[in-house]
Amino acid sequence: MGLLKSCFVLSSVWVALIAVLIGLVITSFPPDRYVDSCQNEIPGDHWRSVQGLPFKCGWQEVRPGSGVHAYLQPYGSFCWSNAGAALSSSGEAVLVVDTLTDPALTNLMLGSLPGGAKASDLQALVYTHGDIDHIFGDQTLPPSLKRYGSQSVNKEIEGLRKTIPKMRALIYAGHYVWSLADTVGVSRVVSAAPPSMQPLLLKVLGWGLMQSKLARFHFDEVDAFAMKGVTEVLPDGGEATELPLPSVGKAVWKAYGGIHSKMDAMLFLPDKKIVFTGDLLFIGIAPVMWGGPASQWVTALDSLINDTGKGWLFVPGHGPVTDVEGVTLVRDYFQFLHDAVSSECAALPEGEEADGLCARKVYAALPDKLRVGFVEGQRILISAAIERKARRTGHSVEVQVPTKVKLLAEQGEEMLRQQLGLPHP
Repeated sequence: MGLLKSCFVLSSVWVALIAVLIGLVITSFPPDRYVDSCQNEIPGDHWRSVQGLPFKCGWQEVRPGSGVHAYLQPYGSFCWSNAGAALSSSGEAVLVVDTLTDPALTNLMLGSLPGGAKASDLQALVYTHGDIDHIFGDQTLPPSLKRYGSQSVNKEIEGLRKTIPKMRALIYAGHYVWSLADTVGVSRVVSAAPPSMQPLLLKVLGWGLMQSKLARFHFDEVDAFAMKGVTEVLPDGGEATELPLPSVGKAVWKAYGGIHSKMDAMLFLPDKKIVFTGDLLFIGIAPVMWGGPASQWVTALDSLINDTGKGWLFVPGHGPVTDVEGVTLVRDYFQFLHDAVSSECAALPEGEEADGLCARKVYAALPDKLRVGFVEGQRILISAAIERKARRTGHSVEVQVPTKVKLLAEQGEEMLRQQLGLPHP
């Protein structure tokens, strides 16, 4: 009986010590999520901007006198997305395209509308797709505001109502893991581990690194039950739909299917020769494909080029405003991805177990033009794995959260391996 009591006391002491340690970690490494604006962090000097439209934080008129404005957030990495607005000829805010990653960033954007325009004058919000960095500011807009987009946005919001608490917990847990390792020294932590444990440790730290990037945002303020989502559901079969917004001129919404996300669309303003492309364009930073296949992305951009042409300007989901040359470079990126998965991975087994090896082969084959043209080249590891999945199923993939977490962790692992000079086993 005495031995049992001693064991119980000892176990209680260990549990208490672990609880104290966790408390110290949480206290010592609070998530750096209180980012109130973008920071104009622009790595490298490869960024190609249209003349007169520098890549910097905030609003800028896409074409002088057009009343169409882009809200940019350099450098466009995870959750640093763009949005847009169109004003009437009298300067009233008529239309907003997408929101931002959290209510704080979205309020900042709406509070600084061009020309002193007021968010209360808005007639419509248009969604290009349902990723969190484009819809998590929805609650900041008036509930009565008409919201145009695909039904897929509502499905995303419905799912988020169940998963947001888990998402927050996952983000903060990863942040604490990364912060602790970063404080001790990541190279010191990895080198201290037995060689047999290093691959697993790098995966865990890669996961922590990517989650820590997300922990900078105000996800604690997001209330999915206060998000209205799409109230005016538009057809997503590929046909063009003109929106009833005469005060901004002709406005045409067109869906392209699930390619980057579960359903991607663009908003055309033909009278202004401007397109809001959502995340079917990433400029200067490597795109991420969660739906696929790559051939469908190529087809979508070929269609965009055919529908527009020289003189048109394009507001991407991430990165600076671009022209048709920028569109062509993204199109070439996905043509390479399509071709490389075929050529580099032909001898590999078709099952999921070979997806990671295939992705690394594709990344190794990335040509200099695309390495220079897009930062965070490791993102192609995700797109190549999704390409394989899409080919196995024969259609666009609907990626679930565990798969997204796993693929993001693999990108983080690759970033760490490069930083530490550690090759893959």
